[in-house]
Amino acid sequence: MLLKNKKEKIISAAISEFARDGFEKASIDAIALKAKVAKGTVFYHFKSKNELFEEIVSEAHKRFEKIIEKKIENLKTEKEKIEKIIEIEVDFIHKYRDLFSVYLGDTINKITSFNVIEGVLNKGIAKGEFRKNLNTNTASVALFWLTAMTCLNCKDVKAEEIQDLVLKGILK
Repeated sequence: MLLKNKKEKIISAAISEFARDGFEKASIDAIALKAKVAKGTVFYHFKSKNELFEEIVSEAHKRFEKIIEKKIENLKTEKEKIEKIIEIEVDFIHKYRDLFSVYLGDTINKITSFNVIEGVLNKGIAKGEFRKNLNTNTASVALFWLTAMTCLNCKDVKAEEIQDLVLKGILK
């Protein structure tokens, strides 16, 4: 069994606490207890609960975008890329459910751009794969949230079901 370092234990415990209780109700005491470290150790690694939360959310967003960029880079069509993005999001949510819940909680409260998705949609319009009148900013946000909410509320949903629903709305 691989042992986590103290910072990783704190982050893991914090994800669990934030997902269960939300940011406001989660406490550093509970996080330290769950991580099996002293409260001072939490503050050694993070100046505040807010800094800990922001690092978790920032890292989740970066990890999610890197996974997407890597897995779509060699796909030929924008349609294939959209299908892969949905598949990745479904897999990511199933694998990192607590982390995604924390990420969603923060994303709901902030205007978040989905640049990778919007870029794929813009290229798809330019190539004639997607409708010309598609508002790519709105569509990228809708695609993300449709996939996220469907996946979170329907635990056994398959990526193909969401792909079919989304593609019917954006294809020519």
